[in-house]
Amino acid sequence: MKVKDLLDKLASLNPDDELYCFADEGDKFDDAKRAYEILDIQIRKGHRERMRTKNIDATFTEYSDGVDTPLLLITSDF
Repeated sequence: MKVKDLLDKLASLNPDDELYCFADEGDKFDDAKRAYEILDIQIRKGHRERMRTKNIDATFTEYSDGVDTPLLLITSDF
């Protein structure tokens, strides 16, 4: 994603919202030296989960009755 495109997308978001990174596919986000490409920013309905799943890692599960959540979609497959 070009910087100008990222800035345009960020400008359309509520500046008080939290923005989270999200990868639909791939390995766990656990390699500090791995590079990621930004694919898009989207608002998706869902829930951030950690406590219910008892995982160390937080997850995002999409639900139609969920909360609008700004997600920075990333991939390490580029």
